[in-house]
Amino acid sequence: FDNGSAITIDNLTQDKIENLELLGRVWGFLKYHHPEIGKGNYNWDYELFRILPKYLDAKNTSERDELIISWIDTLGLLEEYSKDEPTNDNAIHKPDLKWINLLEKSLKNCLLQVYENRSQGEHYYIGKTKGVGSPKFKNESTYSEISYPDDGFRLLSLFRYWNMINYFFPYKHLMDKDWNTTLSEYIPLFLDSENELEYEMAALQIIGDIQDTHANLWGGAGKIKEWKGVNYPPVHTRFVENKLVVTDYYNEELKQVIGLKVGDVITKINGRTTEEIVNEKSKYYPASNTPTMLRDIATDLLRSNSNEIKIDFISNNGKTQTKMLRLFPRDSLDIYYWYR
Repeated sequence: FDNGSAITIDNLTQDKIENLELLGRVWGFLKYHHPEIGKGNYNWDYELFRILPKYLDAKNTSERDELIISWIDTLGLLEEYSKDEPTNDNAIHKPDLKWINLLEKSLKNCLLQVYENRSQGEHYYIGKTKGVGSPKFKNESTYSEISYPDDGFRLLSLFRYWNMINYFFPYKHLMDKDWNTTLSEYIPLFLDSENELEYEMAALQIIGDIQDTHANLWGGAGKIKEWKGVNYPPVHTRFVENKLVVTDYYNEELKQVIGLKVGDVITKINGRTTEEIVNEKSKYYPASNTPTMLRDIATDLLRSNSNEIKIDFISNNGKTQTKMLRLFPRDSLDIYYWYR
């Protein structure tokens, strides 16, 4: 499957979304709890692709559930967990398994049996960062040669990330969003992406939902960069009291020809207010809070694929002015972000 899953998912009905949500939950639950998977005896990415065609053809919930149970049975017999061994009963962060109790009895009992006899100790896919103790996700192939993945790999991407956060992110209780609703919400966003840009945007959006500035697309976001604009303004801007303010010049030699001064407030870009643009684009700027989002978005608002943009601004003397601001390729400016 390294060159593609060969899976195509058409006619994404609500029933199909609900079934795929269940599969994503079960796949992630088994990944981190079934002992045979914990030993690394299965390539769990490939196993998803192997079951998907039959799973998508299931005619009703009974057939769907039986397929999952049979799938779990093929993983091997569960050894009864010794209650004399240390347990994590006193752990502060525990998995939310309420969804299992809502399933039909046979599937529920099958999954609970896995949990009762779950993987203990060393695990193929998850460990601890030395000296820190934070989760270390291991043996995760990147499939970097697939720049715009097919439907199977899109689901894999979503299932991986959702379950990583579901089982190991310690701040779910601080998020504005209920993570339990996120998987079904993003299945159509991931599968219905019509191009590379939409797929990258869907990934950025779900990353933003956890509200953590350290979570982002640190690589593989080529279309997002194009969407932001390949040409840059010659001035550094920051939000001050919720206004987009010129705070510095990137290149002193351009200072006299720019037509903007430090302290000028930019109110409109190509006829649209800065507030309007921020509201539209903020979901693609993952951040822990609004000031941090504004810090990160400020340097991008004046970017464009054109050589110039029209801006309205309030100058230091209080007058509102309009001008065409010339933009430059990134490598011709001494650009910095907010560090200085």
